[in-house]
Amino acid sequence: MPASQAKVAIPGKRQVRITLPNPRSEKVQRRVANSVARLNQSQEADALQWVEAVSEFDERETR
Repeated sequence: MPASQAKVAIPGKRQVRITLPNPRSEKVQRRVANSVARLNQSQEADALQWVEAVSEFDERETR
């Protein structure tokens, strides 16, 4: 079994698996490009504020 697939038990944590769109797929790239083209500055600012808030939350959890 590859090391990346080895199960590691971490107390208080549960491993999950997710499936994501392939960023190399032309269809996915077009869909992302279309979404980005439709963004306005207000939406972009809201999204960035959310990402920053989440990353700060994660930092507190790992301390």
